[in-house]
Amino acid sequence: MQEREVYIVRHGAVENPQKVLYGRLPGFHLSQEGEASVHKLANSFKQRKIEISKIYTSPMERTVESAKILGNVLGVPVEKSEALLEVRCTMLEGRDRWEQLKLYFAHGFNIYSQYYVKKGIEPASQITRRMRKFVDERLRETNGNFMVVSHGDPINLLIWSYVHKDRDFMKSFYLRKFQNYPKKGQAMVLVFDK
Repeated sequence: MQEREVYIVRHGAVENPQKVLYGRLPGFHLSQEGEASVHKLANSFKQRKIEISKIYTSPMERTVESAKILGNVLGVPVEKSEALLEVRCTMLEGRDRWEQLKLYFAHGFNIYSQYYVKKGIEPASQITRRMRKFVDERLRETNGNFMVVSHGDPINLLIWSYVHKDRDFMKSFYLRKFQNYPKKGQAMVLVFDK
């Protein structure tokens, strides 16, 4: 049976001098460090002669910039998709770490709890469904290996959904969220049997 590889890439480091939670806010671009790490990753793919047929990316500036670097180095087309967007978390966006901590201490650290979801945070189950649906559809529609450039939590939820599909999702996810959390400018691979 032939295998297919889906490379999951988290965007590079972002220029964020105020250290706010940027979420879906516009205007957050790759820092020089972020650009360098994505160039390094792209060159690593090229040196290893990893074949990619297409790169799909979230439409946020930081992911598009990361995807364009990867696409230019690898000679692969890039396509944007809203399905790969960052978590919708408008109540937290623009807050600095101190403001976030005050909120977390008052209402809990799990932003996927009912309190936060009722305040407009996108539910983890919804993020997982949109990410999973996107990858599953591309597996059916795209020939060869492909790459997805997205954001930390959506990537973590996607990978969790494939690796731990038989577990009690929310309890297990929150307890393990920070283990193997994707680093900025890092790639992971999911291997599928055809």
